[in-house]
Amino acid sequence: MRFIKYPHSIKSCDGVHTLNGVIYIPIGTVKATVQIIHGMCEHIELYDVFMSRLAENGFAAFCFDQLGHGKTAGGAEGLGFIADENGAQLLISDAHEFSKEFLPDYKGVPHFLFGHSMGSFTARICSERFPEMADGLILAGTSGVQRAAHLGIAVTDVKSLVQGGEHRSESAQRIFYDIFNAAFRKEARDYSWLSTDRDVIAEHENDPLFNFTYSVGAMNDVVRLCMMCSEDSWFENYRRGLPALIISGENDPLGNFGKGALEVYKRIEAVSPGSAAFKLYRAARHELLHEYCTCAVIEDILTWLCKQAAASAAG
Repeated sequence: MRFIKYPHSIKSCDGVHTLNGVIYIPIGTVKATVQIIHGMCEHIELYDVFMSRLAENGFAAFCFDQLGHGKTAGGAEGLGFIADENGAQLLISDAHEFSKEFLPDYKGVPHFLFGHSMGSFTARICSERFPEMADGLILAGTSGVQRAAHLGIAVTDVKSLVQGGEHRSESAQRIFYDIFNAAFRKEARDYSWLSTDRDVIAEHENDPLFNFTYSVGAMNDVVRLCMMCSEDSWFENYRRGLPALIISGENDPLGNFGKGALEVYKRIEAVSPGSAAFKLYRAARHELLHEYCTCAVIEDILTWLCKQAAASAAG
């Protein structure tokens, strides 16, 4: 199926930045919508192949560069900084506002949220706070409870207080990389934990919109998002019957090598039996859309989406 791709920008809830977005619309019948929420250090161009495949198969796809990311950042100096305060809440609010730009145009079809990594945290929270955004969830590279989250909050709170939330801390980011690369030390590359594909790693290293240092304030925001969607209350409030597809790489350190993503799946199933599906991709790492198995991952997502869209159409 042919599709149209065009830019779409709106004002961020911070009242300062413009959210740089893109929309892929199938020419013909739209089966459903899919809003994509990208991960830490990512930008919308990294999702072009995925969004194209969605649109080719009848799904309208939407995505925007979040605060501190991509073209929304407004230049190199803005990359890696989300907000002086309430950054986590702004990310959630921006995702909701962007959805309001297109959901009214697609009444009568289901709406799905796809979130990767940091974006999966936002998607999980949005599905609870704004039910109209999600008739189904796809969570890629998500995480269970992070035992060191409170320590991360404490460290970044102190650094923000002493050096300011905009401070880019190479040492703090180095700790982050060292933790996630612990199983891949022999490869000696900062982004080894993201993918087994060395070409992908090289592309990330050479991409100025990806290879930058996060501010301590933004690190704090990401950890807070993770904590919010990992609270017992999120699972207790999970909407009964809300379909969810949880996918993870077997060697994804953020997902605790499959255990964290499996934890999310099991806890959803505990409150809403039969609602969730889970798949672990052998030997894959964090970025399933940039891995040796990417084609299979996209096909699995499309199969799941088609099944859910058909079920919705059948009533």
